[in-house]
Amino acid sequence: MIISTEAIVLSTIKYGDTSKIVSLYTRADGKISVIAKSARAAKNKYGASLEPMSLIKVNYYKKSATGLHLLSDAELISQSKGLLSSLDIMSCGLAIVEASKITQDEGEQNVELFELITSSLLLLNTEPKNPFSIFLFFLIGLCHIMGFELDFGVAETRASNYSKNFFSLADGCIISYERSIHHNSIKISATLIKVLAELSSITLTESTSVNINDNQRKEAINFFEKYISYHLENSINFRSYELVDY
Repeated sequence: MIISTEAIVLSTIKYGDTSKIVSLYTRADGKISVIAKSARAAKNKYGASLEPMSLIKVNYYKKSATGLHLLSDAELISQSKGLLSSLDIMSCGLAIVEASKITQDEGEQNVELFELITSSLLLLNTEPKNPFSIFLFFLIGLCHIMGFELDFGVAETRASNYSKNFFSLADGCIISYERSIHHNSIKISATLIKVLAELSSITLTESTSVNINDNQRKEAINFFEKYISYHLENSINFRSYELVDY
């Protein structure tokens, strides 16, 4: 069966002498893997369409529900020069596609997630002032879509005392120190709570106005790695952020 759909390129690896295996997140089938024959040949029909973060239109031969499919052709839907305009923007874009790849199973369609990935990358492509805020907005949305939504209500927090702010990994909400003793929880600063609460209450476009300092970035990455790892019961690391030393 031939499938024609939009897709985001998540990653590529070399295969054989001239081919590539490409991981895609598609509108039709979610995450899939395809083989692009002769994609590394000097003259090939794919051009720059198979670069990570690219939004493309693809046709592929679907062999089964999961497994390696055969890519027939691919073409760019839009240029993505803005995604490569700075190391900060590029690392945020790569982190978005990395998070999508490592958290999703093959062959599970999720149009809501496809739209979130696409809209986040398209906004990054406009070279926004605060690209990291887009990445955090994406992670909040990703957690919601995967079924473990975050609640950053501050009723139980004591904003003036960092050591008394705890977040329950199991319940996805802020808890008191007394409750944290009996919960699988992590410390979270009052400043990060404020940032994440703001991002949870605004639109993707509005997220670009949220300023996040270097310390908050490091804490946020650590927070989401632990939270998502807990719910997926698998260690999650955003290796794309090794590109940037915050």
